[in-house]
Amino acid sequence: MTVAAATEEWIRDYYTAVDAKDLDTSLQYFGPSSIMRFANEEPLVGRDAIEAKVRQLLDGVRGLRHELREMWEPAENLVVLEGLVTYFRTDGRVVTVPSAGICRVEPSRWVEQRIYIDLAPVFAA
Repeated sequence: MTVAAATEEWIRDYYTAVDAKDLDTSLQYFGPSSIMRFANEEPLVGRDAIEAKVRQLLDGVRGLRHELREMWEPAENLVVLEGLVTYFRTDGRVVTVPSAGICRVEPSRWVEQRIYIDLAPVFAA
């Protein structure tokens, strides 16, 4: 049930781009009709909507780091991710929160990301 090597490679490359705050590269992993949903927020449909949300998130922190702990591929084109995300806040504080994702994929591209993470501690006063 582990992830195919090629799938793991592009997923790690994607998160490397996100952690580098390289929005142009990370957006290449989404198609024009891809969907992203953060926890209980409304789904973002399409690359433009995803770009706006991710830009807002990246602009709100000095940096971030994803540590992927587990990846499973329980069915074709379905990947489940578990990890920790460390956020480096603009005030110098560092906050690490657990995250999980249920993702539909096609070769080297996200079709849909459902990301389960509590961002409240990251942006708390």
